[in-house]
Amino acid sequence: MKTMKKILIVCSVLLTVLIFVPGVLADTATGSAPISGNPAQSLSLTVTGSQSFGDMTTGVENVNTSAQNSVVVNVSTNAPWAITVNDAIDGSKPSGTAGRMAEYDGAHYVSSGKVLSDSLNVGPDGTTYYALSGSQSTALWTGNAVTQNNFPWFRQMIENTDTRTGFGHSYRIVVTFTATGT
Repeated sequence: MKTMKKILIVCSVLLTVLIFVPGVLADTATGSAPISGNPAQSLSLTVTGSQSFGDMTTGVENVNTSAQNSVVVNVSTNAPWAITVNDAIDGSKPSGTAGRMAEYDGAHYVSSGKVLSDSLNVGPDGTTYYALSGSQSTALWTGNAVTQNNFPWFRQMIENTDTRTGFGHSYRIVVTFTATGT
């Protein structure tokens, strides 16, 4: 009888385990965690090429055409953008010449050299232009998230008072393009 009681107790325990434990093991628990993020703003600007007017004609606006343009302004971004221009007075360009082409000897600006009367004009499309100065222009180009090549137009008026530079010299200006997220 004692053995029978032991067997009954063991069977009860086994039945309890078989009945209740699988139910406990069959239950599942879930949880969730929100994950969020936003791509960092990415903006790059590359300017390549140069523009030469060669011998400029007096009394007219000397304008490059899209076929003559070798300057490429490439913007690549994942957000809205704008490009502005200015004359940053780079490379020892004499003060007081902001926006205007100044005499250049092939390696340096001539400190007391000649300066053209009118500012260089920069435009996005050959119809709208900004007179270059030492300050940032209004936005020449704007766009949305994209990689885009832009081809600036340049226009320079030559007055009768603008004289030719000496041998090996020319007039020069460096246009600074700045891209910003908007």
